[in-house]
Amino acid sequence: RRLLQSLCVLVRRLPRLALAHRLTAFQPLRRLLCAVLGSLGGPMFLASEPQTLATLLGLLETCGASGKGSKPATREVSSIPAMPRFPERLVRCAVGAPELAALLAVHVRATRLVLLLIARTRQLGRNGLLQEAEALPLLAALHRLLVQGAAGRDSIVCAFRSEFLIEWLLHQLEAASTAAGAATAAAQAPPSVRHLVAILHALLLGDPTASVAEGFGSRSLATVLRGLELFEACAGNVEDVEGAEGLRHGSSLEFALDSEGPEGGLGRAVRLGRRSADLACLEQLREVSAQLRPWQADADSGQAVVRQDATVGTGRLLSCIELTGAPRALKRSMNEERGNRISLALGACAGVGAGGVEVPEVDFSTSGGDPTEGGEPTEERERFPSHDLSMRLLCRRAATGAREALSIALDDERRPTSDAAAVRDGISALVPVLIRCAGALNLNLDALTLKLKDDGDTIGSMYATQYAHAQLLETTLQTCYHLLQGLQQAGLLQYRHTELLHALLLLADRLNSSLVGMNPALTGSNPEFRLLWRHCLVLTCKVFRTWVQSFPLVSGGQLLQPLFRHMRVLPWHFVPGLLLLATCGTLDSLLPSVPHSFELVPGKGVEDEQTLQSQPLLMPVSTRGGGLGSVVLKALNADREQGSEDRMKVRGQFWASESVDQDWDIPEQACVQPLPSGVRDSLVNSLGRSAQTSGVAIALNLVGRVNGRRERLCMSDVSEMAALVSQCALTSDPLLHLTTVRVLEKLTHVGIPVLEAVLRLGEVALKGTSIKGGSSGSTSTGLSGDDPLQGLDGGDSVRGGAERDARDRRAVARILMLLTRFGGRGPKARRALTEHKAESLCQSVLAHNPATLPPMTVTHAIRMLTLMYCSGPHDDAGATKDEPMSVPKFRMISKALSFLINRTQEEGHLAGPAAMAAALDLLLRLNSARGMCLNLLFSTSEEAAEGAPQGSPIPVSVSCAFRLATCSQRLGRELNAADERWDNTPRGSEAEVEAEEALQAWLHVGELLVNLCQTVLPICPTAAVFLAVVLPGGLPSEAVTEEILKGVFKELFTVLQKITGRTARAETVPLRAAAFLGNLRALQGQLLDTRLGPPPATLPKEELIPPRYLGFSSGFVGNGMSHARNDDAGATPVAGNTDEVLEEIVSLFDEASELEMDADWNLVADLDAADAPADGSRQDWEFDGAAHRRKRKEALEKAEAERRAKRQKQMSQLVRVERDERPSRG
Repeated sequence: RRLLQSLCVLVRRLPRLALAHRLTAFQPLRRLLCAVLGSLGGPMFLASEPQTLATLLGLLETCGASGKGSKPATREVSSIPAMPRFPERLVRCAVGAPELAALLAVHVRATRLVLLLIARTRQLGRNGLLQEAEALPLLAALHRLLVQGAAGRDSIVCAFRSEFLIEWLLHQLEAASTAAGAATAAAQAPPSVRHLVAILHALLLGDPTASVAEGFGSRSLATVLRGLELFEACAGNVEDVEGAEGLRHGSSLEFALDSEGPEGGLGRAVRLGRRSADLACLEQLREVSAQLRPWQADADSGQAVVRQDATVGTGRLLSCIELTGAPRALKRSMNEERGNRISLALGACAGVGAGGVEVPEVDFSTSGGDPTEGGEPTEERERFPSHDLSMRLLCRRAATGAREALSIALDDERRPTSDAAAVRDGISALVPVLIRCAGALNLNLDALTLKLKDDGDTIGSMYATQYAHAQLLETTLQTCYHLLQGLQQAGLLQYRHTELLHALLLLADRLNSSLVGMNPALTGSNPEFRLLWRHCLVLTCKVFRTWVQSFPLVSGGQLLQPLFRHMRVLPWHFVPGLLLLATCGTLDSLLPSVPHSFELVPGKGVEDEQTLQSQPLLMPVSTRGGGLGSVVLKALNADREQGSEDRMKVRGQFWASESVDQDWDIPEQACVQPLPSGVRDSLVNSLGRSAQTSGVAIALNLVGRVNGRRERLCMSDVSEMAALVSQCALTSDPLLHLTTVRVLEKLTHVGIPVLEAVLRLGEVALKGTSIKGGSSGSTSTGLSGDDPLQGLDGGDSVRGGAERDARDRRAVARILMLLTRFGGRGPKARRALTEHKAESLCQSVLAHNPATLPPMTVTHAIRMLTLMYCSGPHDDAGATKDEPMSVPKFRMISKALSFLINRTQEEGHLAGPAAMAAALDLLLRLNSARGMCLNLLFSTSEEAAEGAPQGSPIPVSVSCAFRLATCSQRLGRELNAADERWDNTPRGSEAEVEAEEALQAWLHVGELLVNLCQTVLPICPTAAVFLAVVLPGGLPSEAVTEEILKGVFKELFTVLQKITGRTARAETVPLRAAAFLGNLRALQGQLLDTRLGPPPATLPKEELIPPRYLGFSSGFVGNGMSHARNDDAGATPVAGNTDEVLEEIVSLFDEASELEMDADWNLVADLDAADAPADGSRQDWEFDGAAHRRKRKEALEKAEAERRAKRQKQMSQLVRVERDERPSRG
C-alpha cells in the first residue's frame, strides 16, 4: 500500500520537473513496475488496491498529454510490446507513461478475471467444475485479451503462473471435452471449450519458459487429442471448407475486429460463417499437438501419449528438434546440382573446401520426397517449424545448471537422421536449426517471385514464416548460451566447433541486412516482431561474447581469426563483423604478459628474433589510396625472456605469417597452440594417467598440435583488421560509423596502432597528399610519421586536401566526429588521444581557412580538445601523476581559440555561434584553475621558474594568451542583427522560429562570455590585467579610471535592453536576455570593486604551478558528445556478465537513429558529386554502384550536350559562310 501511494506521489510530480530530470526519474519507475509485473503475484499485488491503482493509471495517462487542457493519451494494447517477455532495456524506447499505464491495466484485468473464475468455482461449482453460464462471460473476456497483441497474450501467461490454476484449466477442459464427446456427433461443442483451448494454446506456446509444458505436457497432449476428435467430428475436414486454407492467420467471427492477421480477420470470418470458430479452434489444437511431439509415443508402441509418470529425456528432445534430412536453408555448393546458385565462402575460414558454404535460403517449393526417408521437409513444415516448444524445454533444462547443460552439449545418443550411422552431439543438432532460421530471415527471391504470381497470400505467409523462425532462433540462441556456460563451468579450456561459429557469422549478417533490424521506422511490421528481431541480434552477440570470454586462452586462433577473415571479404560484412568484435568483451588474453608494444611501420620492417611482424599490406593513408605498411609486435624486455620456453608469455596468442615453417621436432611446450606451456587439457591429462587410455591421450594431443598450426592469430590478420578499421573511419553509414568508434576503442586499449592511422588520414585529408615530381606514381604515404606536405619543392604538386576537393572536406568532418565520439567513450580513450597527439589535427583545423570546411568542423575540433584536456582527473593530458600540465601547449591552444573568436570580416570567414560557444566554453574550462589562468595571463622564463625555491617571487610580465575585445564587439553586432531579424518576421511563421533560434544561439555565446569574465576577474591581481584581456588595445598605457571600467562591454548593454523589451513577442527570449543583462551588471560592479594599480612584476612560485588536471564541469553535453562511462573498456569483465551486450547494442542503435536525423551529419555524409576534382586529376574510387551509374549517365549527357552544341556552332558558321558567299557570287 505504501509503495503504490509513493508511486502516485512521484508520478504526480513528474510533469513539474524539467524534461531531462523527468526522463531520469521515469526510468527507474518503469523498471520497478516491470519487475513487479514479471514477479510471481505482482499483478495480484497491484490489483489489491483498486482505488490507488486507478489513481496511478490516471496519472500515467496524463503524463502523455501535451499540456494543460489536453486529453490523456490512450494507447492500443495491440501496439504495446510485452515487457516481461523482453528485457526492459530493449523496449524502453517503445514504452512511455501511457503505454505503461495500458500495460498495467491489461495485466491487472487478466489477474482479476482469473481470480474471479476461481472464486466462482469455489462458490458455485460442482466437483471443481464451473457451469457454462457462469464461466462463459469470464472466459470470453480472457480470450478477448489474447487476441490483443503480445501484451494481452503475455498478461494471460503471467496470470496462469500457478500450478493450481493450470490444474483448474485442464480440469475444466477435460470435463467439457468428455461431456461434449458423449453427446451426439451433430451437436456443437460448448462455447467455453473454444475459449479454454485458446487459453491453453497461449500458455503452451506463448510462455518462453515452457513451464506449463514441463509440468503438464503429457496431460495436455491427452486433452488436446480428445479435443481434436471432438472438433474434427463437428467441423469436418478443414481442407474441404472454402476459404479455410489461410485460417492460421485469421480469426473467428467473434474476434474478427481484434485480429492481427495480414488481411484482418473480418473478411475470412464472414466468409466461413459460424464454422470459423470451430475451424480456428481446430487449427490451434493441431498446432499444440504438433508442438507436444516429445510426449508422443513411437508408432510401434501402440500408445497415444507417453505415460504421465515418464520424464522426457534429453535425447528425446534433441531428436524432436533435429531436422530430417539436409535443411533447405543449408546448401553446400559441392553437392548442389543446380548451377545457377552462387556460392559465397565465408572469408578464408569456410572450412569446407574451395566451394565454401552457400548463402542460406528458404525455398517453398517441394521435391515430393518423404521427410522420413531423408527427403526434404514438406512446405508446411518448412514454413512453420513444429519444434519450438522442444527447444524451449531444452533451454529451460540447460539453464538449470552446469551438469544438465553439459549432458545436453555432449549428448551422444544415436538419433534418427538421414545418415543412420551419424552420431551428433547436442550443439551439432542446434546448428542446422540456426542455419534454417538464418535462411528464413532473408527469403529466396526466386521463391518469392513465383509465389507472388500464384498466391495472393504470400506476403502474410512470409511474415508468419519469419516470425515463427525468429521465435525459434531466439530460443536456440539462448540454449547455445547456456550450453557454452556449462562447458566453461565444467573446466574445459577450449571448445572447438567450426559449424557453430559459421552459423553465428551467418546470423550476424542476416540480422544486420534487413530494415526490420536496422531501421525499424521504415517498416510497418508488428512492434513485437521488430523487438524479436533486435533481441535475436543481441543474443547472437551474447553467444559469441560468452564463447570468447569462457575460453580466453584459445579465443585468438579459434574465434577471432575466423571473424577477422570473414568481415574483410565483402563490404556488407563490415557492420556485423565489427559489431561482434565490439561486443565480445576484453581482448587482454591475446596480449603477452611481458611489457610490449605495437608499431605501424612503412613497408616491410626489419625481422629479428625479438619481434613479430605482418606481411606488408596496403594501408589506407588518404582518401585516394594507400601505402605499404606492417604491424610489428615487439617485447620490450625480450633479452631477459629469450631463453624461456613459454612463448605465450613473450608473444601472447600472436604468430608470424602463415608461411613461416614451424619445426615439428621442437618441444611440445613451445609448439602446442593455442594453450600456453604448463597448461594442458584436463581430458588429455586424465586419459594419460591410465595405461589403457594413454594411446587416446597421445592421439588427442596430436590432434591439438595439428589444429594449433591452423588456428593461429597471425600478425597479418591484425594488420588487415587495422586497415579495415582505418578505412571504416571514413564511412558515411551511421551504424558503421558508430560501430567503428567502439572497435577503435577496443583495439586502442590493447595497443594496436589504429588511432595513429586514423589521425594520419585526417591530416592528409585536410592538407592533401604531396606528389613528387608531379607523378602519381611517387605519392607520399605518410606512414613514416612525417608531414605529408613536408619537403615540397617546385617540382612537387599537392593532390586533394580540403581546399581543393569537397570530398576531403567532408572526410575531415567525419573523422573529427568519429574522434569526438571516441573520446567520449571513457578516460582511457581520452588518454589515448593525448598520447597520440591528436591536438595537432585540431590545431591544424583551427588554423585552416573555415570557408573551405563544413560549418561544424571547427566546432568538433574544439569539442575534441575539450574532451582531451578538461575531462577530469583520470585524463592528465598525457603527463604522469607527478608532472603538471604543459603550459606552452595550453597557451598555444588559447591563442588559436582567441584568433578564431576575434577574427574580423577582412581577415576571412567568421566563425558561427556554435564554434564561438565551443571556444568560449573551452577557455572557461582552461581558466577554471587559478594556476593555469595565471599562466595564460602572464609569461615568465622557464629558467627562473625551475631554479627558484618554493615561496620565492618569480618575475612575470603581462602576456595574455587570449583576448575578448573584438569578440564582444562582434557579439553586440550579431545580437542587434538577430533581434531585428526576429522582430521583422511574421508571427507564427517558420521564419520566426528560425530567427528566434538564431537569437538564442547568440545569447548563449554571450552567457559563456560573461561566465568566462566572471571566472578570470577574481584571479586577476589588478583591474589592469583584466583590461588587457577585454580592451581592444590590450594593457592600458595610462592610469585605470572609473570611466574606463564603466566602458567595458558598453556595446552589449544597449542591445540587451532592447531585447528585454520584446515581451509582447515571446517570454523566453526576453527573460533570458534579462538574466544576461543582470550578470553583465554584476560583472561591472565586480570590476569596479577590483584593486586598481599597475600589474604586478612578480608572483609567488606556488601560484604559477599549473594543475595536474582540469575538471569536467557538470551539465556539459555537447552535440555529438556523450558523458564518460563509469566502466572502462579495459576492465576485465566476468565471462557470464553479458548484460553489457544488451546495453551496448541498444545504445548503438539509439545513437544511430539520432545520427541519421542530425543535420550536421547529413551535411557531411551525402554522396560525393560526380564532377571531377578542381585540380584535374582522375576521379576517386567509391564503393557505390548507384554513384558510378549516375556518373556515367552524367558523363554521357555532358558529351551529348557538347556534341550538339558543337554541331550547332558548326551549322551556324556554315550558314554565315554561305551568307557571306552569296553577294560575292552575285
